[in-house]
Amino acid sequence: MMEKIFRRNGWTKAAGLALLVVGVVGCSAPRSPKYQRIAQQKKEKAAATDEAIEKAKKELETGEKKYSADERFKMAQAYLSQRKIEQAVKELNLVTTMNDKHEGAWLLKGEIALALRRYEDANLIARKVLSFKSRSAGAHRLLAQVAQRRGLMQDAIKEWQATLSLAQTPAMDFEARRALITLYTTLGMKQQSLQSKLKTYQAALRLCNESLTKYPKNEYFLIWKGDLLGKMGRREEAIKHYDQVLATNKSAGLRYKIAEMYLRFGIEPERTLKTAREAVQLMPKDPRAHVLLGRVHLSQNRLDDALAALRQAQKLAKGKVVPEWSRLVASILVAKRQIPQAEEELQKVIKAYPRQVGPLLTMAGFYVSNKQYDLAIEQYQKALQLNPNLAEVHFLAAEVYMLKGDADNAIKSYEAGLKIRPDHAGAANNLAYLYAERKIHLDDALRLAEKANRAAKERHPAILDTVGFVHYQREDYDKALKYLTLARDRMREAKMPPNPTILYHLAMAHEKKGARQAAIETLEEALRVGAQIKQQGGEFKEAEEAEKLLNELKSS
Repeated sequence: MMEKIFRRNGWTKAAGLALLVVGVVGCSAPRSPKYQRIAQQKKEKAAATDEAIEKAKKELETGEKKYSADERFKMAQAYLSQRKIEQAVKELNLVTTMNDKHEGAWLLKGEIALALRRYEDANLIARKVLSFKSRSAGAHRLLAQVAQRRGLMQDAIKEWQATLSLAQTPAMDFEARRALITLYTTLGMKQQSLQSKLKTYQAALRLCNESLTKYPKNEYFLIWKGDLLGKMGRREEAIKHYDQVLATNKSAGLRYKIAEMYLRFGIEPERTLKTAREAVQLMPKDPRAHVLLGRVHLSQNRLDDALAALRQAQKLAKGKVVPEWSRLVASILVAKRQIPQAEEELQKVIKAYPRQVGPLLTMAGFYVSNKQYDLAIEQYQKALQLNPNLAEVHFLAAEVYMLKGDADNAIKSYEAGLKIRPDHAGAANNLAYLYAERKIHLDDALRLAEKANRAAKERHPAILDTVGFVHYQREDYDKALKYLTLARDRMREAKMPPNPTILYHLAMAHEKKGARQAAIETLEEALRVGAQIKQQGGEFKEAEEAEKLLNELKSS
């Protein structure tokens, strides 16, 4: 049986363009009275803005008033608050025509370019501002955002540091600190060496401590400090820090976030449960707190309590279907052997989000786990109708086709996926193996297998087996023996469970090279391992062929 080299679990998240200058769309979960007041104030402000713009339009049309550059700039900001991008850009162009060194107008143009992913335009605008105002915090902020979007983390850090040193408002100071801590943490997670990782985390922790001196009660920095201590392996210090925060701060939000951290750290179950319950008591109408409590119960295998908490969250959401919550509910129902109810829960998500791929993939995973392969394929096909360029969906479908024993469609799915993402080593390996099994496209099979082997740095036994098997089918038995021997040795070095297929292929290569005794011994080992696998409910697909070859060798 072909080994599946790589598998990815979880949700596939579709990303869209968000105009950052306009604002962020929040979740529709119930809010506290404080947030309701803020929302009402925003509505009143928006209404006043609409009225002011209409008045200004009339004055412009009648010529009653000539607007200055600053007044037009405010009008552009108002248009942006209404999401009227074209009108805002038109006003900003008039502002910069009237005053070529209007910093605010140029920076707002840059923010719009950034939101529209016109990164080069945003970069040029920032450079222009710096040409007439060398100490512009806003220009460095724009450069930092451009670098961050482009994945240039070191450049982004440099520009955010400049922004922080020049920031003249608390909002920009806070934003720069937050961005730097996030970047340092992300960079630390990507570092290969432990020394480099710790050095980067220490830089983030220093900035976090400095920020707490300036903003001693800020929830973001309080939480981030504990998270950084945890990432640095200083778990006890992190827990002590969180305990101190809980003792001195009655914030419901902090309790919620700290309970999340306790859950992530896997600390004492009772402490985690106690903190999550406190969060629910302080946020009884916030469904997120109930979801967290449900996750805590689930982590401690209290299925009924977990289900009750999640159902309460769904009730508080007043009909809003949240995919992640439904996925958790479905997983609990599956664990309780309530399969039809789990299926119904996931179907609700698909009905609520018919244009999203993620719920379809979750549904497909549910069907695979229940060995309902045709239904799983149906979900993958629906996902590909929404977006045919999802390479991972093609690969997942190919795996299900293999579980069904449908090699023809598995080959088609792997080929389709590799056209989109040719660097996927696991798919390349699996397609090469399928070609070799059928003794077709052997040149392509060798190219694919060697690509996968380079990506794995000749360390993965299953990929080495594929390379050796392709060479065997090409009748290059010297190379076949070399790679299949290496596959067996790597398997033993890694102390992996013996793979009878690899042993069978190696025996075949020994037989072709005339090493009769080595072939017999390897076949006997393969059949012993295959018998053990069968007792455990597994399968050695080539068992019959291996036994036939063994009998032939012994009788010759």
